[in-house]
Amino acid sequence: FGFLTSKNEQFRNGLIDAGNEAILIGKNLGDVLSVTSTLASEFGLTLAEAGDLSNKVLDTAVATGISNDEATKLFGTFMQIGDLTAKQAEDLIENTAQLAAQKGVAPTAVLQDMAGSAEEIAGFTKGTGENIAEAAVQARQMGMSLSTTAKIAEGLLDFESSITKEVE
Repeated sequence: FGFLTSKNEQFRNGLIDAGNEAILIGKNLGDVLSVTSTLASEFGLTLAEAGDLSNKVLDTAVATGISNDEATKLFGTFMQIGDLTAKQAEDLIENTAQLAAQKGVAPTAVLQDMAGSAEEIAGFTKGTGENIAEAAVQARQMGMSLSTTAKIAEGLLDFESSITKEVE
């Protein structure tokens, strides 16, 4: 952000403020910059939006026990694919962690699985994304990952189309 921070005082000050807030939760300015950069480059948020969202992402990472990168991917995926607001994405992530805990499954494992399964989330998410959260928890209850259950579901669909073709 070298050029931007030297030419855009408001953006620079926003990043510094975000870095100061991050220190309160055990993070630092480097974490803010990393999250901001990832949200802007991989998920199409403007730098201002990404900068504003960075502390929420870091706070969620601390609260749920996942890495900054995993929290960033979850926020970005839900906002981009699920068309959720930042608040809705945060609520979905935290509700998923709570659901996993209620079901006796490690919340961190479920959230890490979801963070690594953006393609599956894109293919199977409906509406608010709650269905994918429930699927991730159920998959983990069976000792499987979300991506494994997605492959099984796709295989079943292929099997169904195969039977249909055979009948025709």
